Amino acid sequence: MIPFKTKYFIPVLLTLLITSCTKDVNNLKLPDFEQKLVLSSFISPNLPVIELTVDCNMNNFGKLFPPEPPGKVTILLTNGIDEVRIDTTLLKSLHNKILVKNMPVKEGKSFKIKVINSKGLSAEASCAVPIKRDFHIEVDTTRLLSTDPFGGNTRSTLSIKVSITDFPGESNYYRLLITTQTYGGSELSGQPEKGDVVFSDKGKDGKKFVLRSVTFFSNYIDSIAKVDSSFLRIYLLNTDKPYYDFHQSLLTSLNSGDGNPFSEPAPLYSNVSNGVGILASYTVDSLIFRVK
Repeated sequence: MIPFKTKYFIPVLLTLLITSCTKDVNNLKLPDFEQKLVLSSFISPNLPVIELTVDCNMNNFGKLFPPEPPGKVTILLTNGIDEVRIDTTLLKSLHNKILVKNMPVKEGKSFKIKVINSKGLSAEASCAVPIKRDFHIEVDTTRLLSTDPFGGNTRSTLSIKVSITDFPGESNYYRLLITTQTYGGSELSGQPEKGDVVFSDKGKDGKKFVLRSVTFFSNYIDSIAKVDSSFLRIYLLNTDKPYYDFHQSLLTSLNSGDGNPFSEPAPLYSNVSNGVGILASYTVDSLIFRVK
């Protein structure tokens, strides 16, 4: 039998705990909101145009309200040789995309963007475009045969290893993109890309190493026999450090919550002065590999 005092103490304690969980917090000072311009652009000599997005940030605390549009803006772009000025009015509050066709992006050169609006807000960023390198992309394939326990049919599972040889004497940052194409069947089913996964050559300078391994969904042997041909298209992005840092912070931010409402938020990397956002660059090495 529970003692008398303990018998009444436990319900009172639970009531206090529940009450404390639902108590309103008073006199909490929220961070002051400062309106800023938001720049976003990923440039490359491999792209036909420069795509630049100009927005304004929005308040996430206290009284929420939609972001104001940037309004009338002046945009200055320079690649170290040429300079382009754009005067325009951006009326949308989000995703104001501007396409610049007459500004070449040159490998090994610096690139700068500066934006000023009529309210006096300004933001600027710069990046160094990586030099295009030959990383000697190689693909090794293996097949694992197994028997279907239900029908007794033979299945084949294809795995690939993508290797590169790092360029010596410089820091390199990579992002690997893989697309598949099959004619006459489903030889390469399953999506090998895993979002914004990026890599660095730390500890691997000048070495050959496996950048990524991918296993596709298994297929019946008789369906593979009907395949005319299948290809892997591999795109290796040699990026600058801001590109790497931004995508690493993006991955951390997406995984920081993980269903826990009390987890600490992870801020996104920004290399924009006065404002926020990202200006980053990359070059591309590629390989088309015929599997069958």
